[in-house]
Amino acid sequence: LGSPTPPTDENDIYIDYSVGFWYEPSFMHEATLPPIYIKKEAKRQKMDPVVSGNQMKEHFSVFVYIILA
Repeated sequence: LGSPTPPTDENDIYIDYSVGFWYEPSFMHEATLPPIYIKKEAKRQKMDPVVSGNQMKEHFSVFVYIILA
């Protein structure tokens, strides 16, 4: 066997029968197909937008101290 000729256009199909042993000659039933795997997105960490009154006072007092110092 020689090397295959390159395709001349998009409708030119080359079939290599020498690798046919890699494939089953019959169709696979849908029930025997493996399940579809869909990669899940990484979970994002939830940030708590509510800041307690004590935390706000501490943050504000540090801010005022830095400005006045």
